[in-house]
Amino acid sequence: MIPLSALMDKDFSPLLSELLPCLPVGPEFFPEDMVTDQPERLLVAELIREKILKLTRDEVPHSVSVEIQEMKLRANDSLYIRADIYVERPSQKGIIIGAKGALLKLIGQQARKDIESAV
Repeated sequence: MIPLSALMDKDFSPLLSELLPCLPVGPEFFPEDMVTDQPERLLVAELIREKILKLTRDEVPHSVSVEIQEMKLRANDSLYIRADIYVERPSQKGIIIGAKGALLKLIGQQARKDIESAV
């Protein structure tokens, strides 16, 4: 038994040191630098959704979804993303937009940081 807490512990090396020897050696199915087998659009949508859930806390349910409508590289090498956000109720739309669009802007800024490092 290895006592660990997902909330309190920062170092999971004791768990890894016990588990890794038990795992069978197998072929590498993906290149070492490949982070996921999911399309970039899905990854970007999930990063945006993550920021929505983080910033709205309990005000918006987990059923919020994000669909990437357009994603292209601009001439200055910046990434242009146009996404639609879907919510269950009209009242949740106002929560995500925030006062004068402030929360929506913050969602975009925080998501862009993660997207730029991931893509």
